[in-house]
This record gives sequence, structure tokens and C-alpha cells, in this order.
Amino acid sequence: MIRSTLVMFLLCVCSAYALPATTLRVWDWWSPAEGEKMTAYFRGVHETYTAANPDVDIRFQHIPFGPQYIQKIMASMAAKRPPDCLHASIIWANDLYERGVLMDLRPFLERTPEMADSVWLPAALRYGRDGKYIYGIPFEHDASTIVYNLDMFEKAGIPTDPDALSTWEDLRQAAIKLTRYDAAGQVVQAGFMVSAVDLSGNLPWMYANGGKFYMPDLRRTAFNDTPMLEAMQFMQDLQNKDKVSFPITSDRQDMQLFMQGKVAMFVGGTWTGHMIEENAPGLRFRMTSFPRGPHGTGRGGMTWTNMMCIPKGAKNPELAWKFIVYYCGMQNAMWKLTAVDRNSPLVASYDTPQWRDAVRDHPSLENVPAISEVGGLYPVVRFTEIDSVFQPLCQGVMLNTLKPADALSKAQAKIDDILAQYYQQLEESYR
Repeated sequence: MIRSTLVMFLLCVCSAYALPATTLRVWDWWSPAEGEKMTAYFRGVHETYTAANPDVDIRFQHIPFGPQYIQKIMASMAAKRPPDCLHASIIWANDLYERGVLMDLRPFLERTPEMADSVWLPAALRYGRDGKYIYGIPFEHDASTIVYNLDMFEKAGIPTDPDALSTWEDLRQAAIKLTRYDAAGQVVQAGFMVSAVDLSGNLPWMYANGGKFYMPDLRRTAFNDTPMLEAMQFMQDLQNKDKVSFPITSDRQDMQLFMQGKVAMFVGGTWTGHMIEENAPGLRFRMTSFPRGPHGTGRGGMTWTNMMCIPKGAKNPELAWKFIVYYCGMQNAMWKLTAVDRNSPLVASYDTPQWRDAVRDHPSLENVPAISEVGGLYPVVRFTEIDSVFQPLCQGVMLNTLKPADALSKAQAKIDDILAQYYQQLEESYR
């Protein structure tokens, strides 16, 4: 009796002082604050992961996208308290890698067949790696896209098939036909919203015209050539000669105008569909890639894959890797599709009942794999600096105060200098 009572007492003591769950710290700019769907998504992630890993206390910290995110990462590294893993945009992931922030994940990959290169779409493997050094695992697969209103197309007698507008001239003629003006000649319905006021707004057109942004070594630019020149000229003419777009202003909201029925076509992303459906239910629309330019060989665009990474010095790298395998894997890919209508870079995800159901319920998703497949490279080296050079020049072109050739010459000189200084600083830091 005494022995039994003692055993029970010891069990109670051990239970009361059981070791706490291991805390896994994950940083992300995706946030429940984005809406009900994203709230449900993170709730599902937490419930699913902790059900399978009851000894893990997963803590998401949601940090706004942009400079604040990068500043927090660098501050955490300086304080020697980085998160266990983080969601990294292609805009800054390469720079973090070059600064020595991100861990090489190849040793983890070599013992994890379900994360092998063969499971990913080829375009996803252009990011998060430098030779044998792998610093990011594909998580979300996005691309620039042209979003178009089916009702407006049908009313104007324009084919609605995603590939029907096969050339720039096809798009131009459709945009002219879809544009409406008031008595004063002002646009009241835009046939196509010209948004080429920065680097990202011009590159999909350049890629559809057979162009390249970098030389093969990524240390010099290659954009100051005919494909980009023609792309910028095409955009300038649509805005200023054909007048198929609303004026370019800092507060213009293209998607809002589209949802209000004032725009027939605008440039969005493959994630745009769920946003339109959530805010303008019943609006009939589709998405497509960018038609072929005069020097292109087929449709084009720009595709990028954001990733999950483990910072050097992370407290729980093994646990972080286990989470990444789940978070980037098929189970969560299907939940992400169900919860927030977001596609995955996993090849097999497009041959599942869940994908077929998603396309049935959200027809705008149908063309996403084809859009992603034809996209060119998103600039990954010093993107923020490079884009800050391009923006005023692109705006000058769109406002018809600067010739495309002059803008490109100025941009090339400045950006080649940025790249040269960047790589020189890196080389000096390695000595």
C-alpha cells in the first residue's frame, strides 16, 4: 500500500514537472490579418502540425512584407537569436544567402526523397540555390498574368480562349475594341490597364519577346536590347497613342477598377483569382500568360517561387527541417489549395482530385500551370536597388517624357554599377 501510494505520488510529481514542448519559431509575411481564408489556413496548419507533433509548440510570427522583414532578420542574426525557419521572398533570399545568413539545406535534402528535385516544377528550381548550395525549398509558385473579363470579351465578340490573343498586335486590337470614352474623349472603360511603371511591369513583356535580364553569370545585365526596347515602346504606345488605359497615377487601383467593371484586362498574378472571387463574387474572368512579341517564339511572362529557409544559428534546425518538409509538402499543398486557392510548385499537385475540384469551383485556376511554365526569371540580385533605378525611368516612359532607348541606356549603366559594387564587396568580405 505504501509502495503503491509512493508510485502514484512520483507519477504526479513527474507529470506536474514534465518537460515543456520544444518551441519552433517560424517567421512569415502571410498573415491571418489578410482575411477569413488566411485565418482558416493558419488555424489548419497549426492544428494539423501539432496533432502530428504534440511535443512541438509552433509559434508563427507574422511580419509585414518589405524592408521591415529584412531588417528583423538581420537584427535577429546580430543578436544570435534567429527564427528556426522563415518564409523568404525571391526578392531578398539571394541577398540573404550571399550575406551568409541562410543554411545549406543539401545535407537535409540528401536524406529526404520527398523533397528531391524531381518533385518540383522545373521553373521552381531556378531559385533558392547556387550550384550545390541549396538555401531554399519551394513553397509558393507565382507568376505574372493577364486577367480578363469574360462578359466584356463576349459582348465585344472577342474569343475568350486563354491563347486566343496570341500576339501583341492581337492584344492591342482587342484593347482598342474594348475601350470606351465619354463625350470629352476620356476613358471610362479601359480595354487594357498599362501598368509598366516599374521593372516587374515590363519584364513579362520582355520575356514574351525573347529577351533576357542577366548575362549567364548574373553579374551584368542583358536587358538593354531589342526585346526590352520593343516591350517598353509597346507599353508606351498603348498608354499614349492608343489610349486604351486610364491615366497612370500613384493611387490607381487596377484590380479594384476591374472588379467594378471599368477594366477589361489588367496585369495581376496567379494569386489574384481568389482575391477577386472573395471581393467580387459572380464576376466572370480568366487568366492567361503574355502574348508573343515580334521577336518572341511563344507566349511568355515571369515566374517566381518563394521559399522556406533555415537561418544559420537556428536553435532547432532538425525540427525546422521537419516542419519545412510538412509545410512545403503535398499534405499542406492540398490544404493551401483548399483554404486559400493557392497553387503549389509540386508537380504531382496538378494531378490530384483536389486540383480538379479547385478548378471546377474556381475556373480561373485552370490555366495557372501553363502560365507558370512559360515565365522568365525574376531578378534576384539586389532587386530592391535595381527596381529603384528602373521606377522613375519607366514612369518617364509611360508619361511620354522619356524615350525607351534613353531609359534603358541609363538603367543599364546604373544597374551594372550596382552589380559590380555588390559582387566586389562580397569578394572582399570573403577574404
